[in-house]
Amino acid sequence: MTVVNPNSISGITSITMPSGGDNVLTIHTNNGVERFRIDSSGNVKVGSAATISPDGDVFFTGVCTATTLSGAVAASGLTGSIPVARLTSIPAANIVGVATAGFERSGGFSGGKILQVVQTFLNTAVSLGGVQSYTDISGFTASITPSSASNKILIMLQMNLSTEGEYILKLLRTAAGSTSDVGNSTAGNHTSFTGGFQNTARSGYYDMLDKNLTFLDDAQDTNAHVYKVQWSNITNVNTYLNRTAYSTTTANYSYSGSSSVTLMEVEV
Repeated sequence: MTVVNPNSISGITSITMPSGGDNVLTIHTNNGVERFRIDSSGNVKVGSAATISPDGDVFFTGVCTATTLSGAVAASGLTGSIPVARLTSIPAANIVGVATAGFERSGGFSGGKILQVVQTFLNTAVSLGGVQSYTDISGFTASITPSSASNKILIMLQMNLSTEGEYILKLLRTAAGSTSDVGNSTAGNHTSFTGGFQNTARSGYYDMLDKNLTFLDDAQDTNAHVYKVQWSNITNVNTYLNRTAYSTTTANYSYSGSSSVTLMEVEV
């Protein structure tokens, strides 16, 4: 190997390594530190941090600082791991595309994620004729099986009701063979989530009123949870779901509505 120590070199258009050598070209500064190397495979190495392969791949070690990165990088071209501390202050507008995997919660996120949703939708009319005891509403139940006993069940009820007097409703949960009132409290009767007084007669018509309930229940276990609504007349009158009291044609009620019970499992 020949070592040349000039102050400057100009006019050289080609450098050919001699045969029999290690076939490596290096350039050093005057303190003996290697700054540039071309090895026998054609890889170009600048300092100790950057290597350029003959097919154009560029490899960096350490910190790479750039003001602009342009062009498209295929996902298959991104390998290795990036320290989380390096991914800071990325504008949301610059995060585009679809991530199909790889994102996991690690301490930075609170709960509240919706894990599953089920719904029962009822658009047929149901009548409660003069009954003054709690009775199931036919076809108006929904079931959900929590994935964790520590999660919550968000219950949302929407009901179209009409009555000739007064009625009362309550929500029940059945799980592991046991049925209990939802929202019950020893300090008071909270089993009746809404009471109705809806004698809105106008020339013989009884309008429907929209009753709604939102309640966040504790899952408590991972058994199937069945939620249902029971209703009862307070006075000896008729109460109706999804129809007005005035409608009498059972085949096609002229004034009809729909009701639903929606259950969501919420991760804590």
